Amino acid sequence: MADSESVMSRTSIFRAIRGREAVIETAPVEVSKPVYKPTYTEKLRLIGMHLDVHELSAVKIMEVPGGFLARAELPIGGVDLFEFPDALFPQLFEEAAARRGADEDAGTLRLKSELIPTSYADVLRAIGEELDAYMARSILVSEGPDTIYLAGMRLENNSLRSTVAPFSQLLYPEDVDHLLEASFQRRAEA
Repeated sequence: MADSESVMSRTSIFRAIRGREAVIETAPVEVSKPVYKPTYTEKLRLIGMHLDVHELSAVKIMEVPGGFLARAELPIGGVDLFEFPDALFPQLFEEAAARRGADEDAGTLRLKSELIPTSYADVLRAIGEELDAYMARSILVSEGPDTIYLAGMRLENNSLRSTVAPFSQLLYPEDVDHLLEASFQRRAEA
């Protein structure tokens, strides 16, 4: 008898669901596709991803008209020069979005050095966020054995007017850690 009661109650539920006059329709949920923004944050992150994938090191990145040049040491020895034209970044962004999550599963993150503790993508993204905040232009990022040299032009406001002035700074491992922590915090809050 218990089985027939459960069949009856289940049948009643299905009839009640089918018999509703007002059908609740929900609009299909659109998953927002990430959109490329031509910022230092995105461009340097994408360059960093290329460096990570190809296991490059001792990186020098210079902004030039129409894009970036990067000089890096190859894992087999020697150095090579890489071009990143501005027109290439949307494609690199699409490829990175398609791979999202796959790199994390592959365990590609590892301690690279005291200066680059996670990945070039993370460190260069954090530097890019700072450069965007400075409203920087014509930048140079040069990785040395113990520091990252950062230089370029940035917007400075004084009491009379805004001007563009040169800047340079050295980032030591603790500075890089601070940039990474701030970057991870911003992403967690977003």
